[in-house]
Formats: sequence, C-alpha cells, structure tokens
Amino acid sequence: MALLEVAINWFANILFFLIFMRAILSWFPPPQSDGPLKQLYQSLAGAAHFMTEPIIVPIRNLIHNSPLGGSGMGLDFAPLIAIVLISVVRNILVTLVRGIF
Repeated sequence: MALLEVAINWFANILFFLIFMRAILSWFPPPQSDGPLKQLYQSLAGAAHFMTEPIIVPIRNLIHNSPLGGSGMGLDFAPLIAIVLISVVRNILVTLVRGIF
C-alpha cells in the first residue's frame, strides 16, 4: 500500500470523525456552569466546527436551495451527505493512486 493511499485514508477518517462528533455534539446543549466540562465541550465543538465548516456549509446551501430543502426541513442532512461525498472522493483518489503506483 502506497504512503499516499494511507494518507488519503487517514485524512478521510479524520474528517468522518470530526463530522460525526459535530453532529453528536449538536444534539446536546453546552454545559451552563463554568468549569472543565464546559471548556472541553467548547474546545471539541469549536475544533469540529472550524475544521468541517468549509465542507458542511456549501452542502447545506445546496440543500437549502434545492426543491427538497428549504426552511421547513427539520433535520440537517448536510453531515450525512458530506460523509458520503468524502467516501466517494476517497475511493476515487485511492483507485487513482493504485493505478499510478
């Protein structure tokens, strides 16, 4: 297995984890009392938000502007679509890397 293939898989797995963490953290409100738990929540949520925002926002905008989306939609499917798109891109890149090396 080529080093580039390993790097592609690691990068995709990190993105999967961050998107999943962002989605799970969005289900829970931040702790109200100041302390280490609130700092941990803010750090994790902030890091996940910062690193996945460039992926999630364009997808969310496409969904919102599509006939299926709109303001009446109760669930945010952007993280799920992002995971599927990252998986497709990863598979394409790994196939290309295997063909080159």
